[in-house]
Amino acid sequence: MCLSVCVCVRVCGVDSVLKQMAEIRDHDRRLRLVEADLEYCASALSWMVEAFSQSNLIKPTRPPPTPKELVLSSA
Repeated sequence: MCLSVCVCVRVCGVDSVLKQMAEIRDHDRRLRLVEADLEYCASALSWMVEAFSQSNLIKPTRPPPTPKELVLSSA
């Protein structure tokens, strides 16, 4: 009886670890997609800024905003 309980605990533990690893891989995949989207958006915005800076369509009335330091909260 003790052996079957030990085997069950170990198998359940392995199942739990495998489930957590699958969730981590899924989060990692989604994070890579978000990073790729962010890279695309940053590139598109840079292109737009460059295009507008070289055109006469928009006259700047103030300097461009400066980047703010990123602060991550642990909420």
